[in-house]
Amino acid sequence: MKTAKRIHYSNSTRTQKEYIESRISAELGCCQSMLVSDALAKDFFGYDDIQNEYEKWEFSHGGECSVCHRADVTELNDNDICSECYEQDQRPQEIFEWWPINSSFLVKELLEIGEPVLSNDYGDWWGRTCTGQSISLDPTFWTIFQDGVVGVK
Repeated sequence: MKTAKRIHYSNSTRTQKEYIESRISAELGCCQSMLVSDALAKDFFGYDDIQNEYEKWEFSHGGECSVCHRADVTELNDNDICSECYEQDQRPQEIFEWWPINSSFLVKELLEIGEPVLSNDYGDWWGRTCTGQSISLDPTFWTIFQDGVVGVK
């Protein structure tokens, strides 16, 4: 059985890129990094309101842990780290930008793939963990909207 090739920015058509850009425009507002950062710094927003602040630990294979060097570990993540070592050295994801989310659909999808989301009485914001390129290049949205982009030629 042949596995369908994942579509991303570099192997997509112009129409597929336009589809992703239109979804991003509909689902996200303007960047509000300064607003959210200031609200967090002044305790107007709480860090406790950030879901997925820490990356999810998901195992993918077994082998030797690259940290504790314990052999025959049955559950290692993609970086060859066992769950015990991961828990001991876990650090929050580095959030570079905050973007307001316009739909509960996108909140659910971002949380499902482990993206940081700040939710409170004032709204929902996606914590973008990369910066320096257009959001339309971000693999986050190519993952979320993969089913829709496959149908676009």
